[in-house]
Amino acid sequence: GNMAFEVQTAVRFGMTPKMALLAATARAAEALRMENQVGSLQHGRFADLVALDGDPLPDPSATERVRLVMKGGEVLRGQAAAATGGAQRPLRGGRHPRAN
Repeated sequence: GNMAFEVQTAVRFGMTPKMALLAATARAAEALRMENQVGSLQHGRFADLVALDGDPLPDPSATERVRLVMKGGEVLRGQAAAATGGAQRPLRGGRHPRAN
């Protein structure tokens, strides 16, 4: 997506990096009225996350250096996916809330 661009643009226009990251994650979930499903890492939630190469608080450009992508508790991109031959593996102890 465009998260890296959006976060960096928000910072250029005066938001702190923390405010920009919250706007792209937790606050976006609230705006969509999905805060009980997405926007933070908690048991029973979708478990969508990215791992970055760097800390985006002092360096918002770290949002461009994605090392791992997890969607619905499954690794889609990153070292763990490579180690399993690209297989998508669910997060232990949970299941994707959309799965029936």
